[in-house]
Amino acid sequence: MLSQLAEALSQIGDPRPAFDADRCLNYRHHHAGQCSACADACPAAAIMLTPVPDVNAGACLACGVCSAACPTGALHGLRSLADIWREAQAHARRAGTLELVCRGVGAGSFEAVSIPCAAALPPEFFIAAAAAGIPQITIFTACCDGCPLCEAVPQADRAVQTAAVVLAQLGLTLPVVRQEGTPRQAASKPSGVSRRSFFNTLLNPRPQPPDSSDALAALLASGLTARRALLLLALNRVAVPAAASLPAAPGNWGALAVEPACVGCQMCAQLCPGEALAATTEADGTVQLWFDAAQCSACGLCVRACFKQALHFTPAVKISMLATSRYEALWRGHVPVNPLKSQARARQT
Repeated sequence: MLSQLAEALSQIGDPRPAFDADRCLNYRHHHAGQCSACADACPAAAIMLTPVPDVNAGACLACGVCSAACPTGALHGLRSLADIWREAQAHARRAGTLELVCRGVGAGSFEAVSIPCAAALPPEFFIAAAAAGIPQITIFTACCDGCPLCEAVPQADRAVQTAAVVLAQLGLTLPVVRQEGTPRQAASKPSGVSRRSFFNTLLNPRPQPPDSSDALAALLASGLTARRALLLLALNRVAVPAAASLPAAPGNWGALAVEPACVGCQMCAQLCPGEALAATTEADGTVQLWFDAAQCSACGLCVRACFKQALHFTPAVKISMLATSRYEALWRGHVPVNPLKSQARARQT
């Protein structure tokens, strides 16, 4: 097992994930309270927060676990979630089900989609798979107990469990089975096309199911993370019950509420890495804060950065709010002359 993983790692030049500083919560506000999602999730203890993540290339196992854990998509593994999803769709269309194989199984030409680790898949991947009609996912692994990434197994389990909560509200299920072993070897295909198969294809073309690749590319181009793009695709494929709601899940989704202490300083909108918060100013100086739950990953930066402690997440969020991206009014008022004072004192001066 270890030798197979070492061999796979030897074929990787720099195993460290790419880093998008503009999305990193610690980079956007050094003093708002450190986000440690990537460092906490790393099974190799390869990430030191300075406060931005500094990844030790010698210790990094290129497992993608930090990418799956990051709420804002600031880290990008060698195998992007978007690429894995596209391959997964193509595999499911061919096979009728989805088989994944982790890197620990070893090199080979398998009839399965290669993933770095089972823990590299966030909940949104499984939600999207169920909404796309995939009946089951089988993940082939080596012995996880003997793998250097074994500490990431609980994260893999949490992702499946979190997805199951969402799917239950949508009336969907998706069995996810992890088993030790090796998937089928990919069958070698004869080169060229026979005359008979050419004419059969020409005269009897097979209808192709719809492919959401273009929709995914469009959502990614709009600035959404791959995780949030997959969730939007999934929720727009199924009928969402109007009253269905989910418990707020930090790092996944949430809905904001504002307290009377808000002074309209707009810092929350300026710091939000996903543009879930926006601010507008009218001609008379009135400030309006807007919130879009479909773009919010519940990273919590706005809550931690608010010097008036005027923001908090509600206990639950309606799924319909996550399915349709739209800004709704969150707060409206005038900014006091001195925002550092309380609103009562500001009105008196």
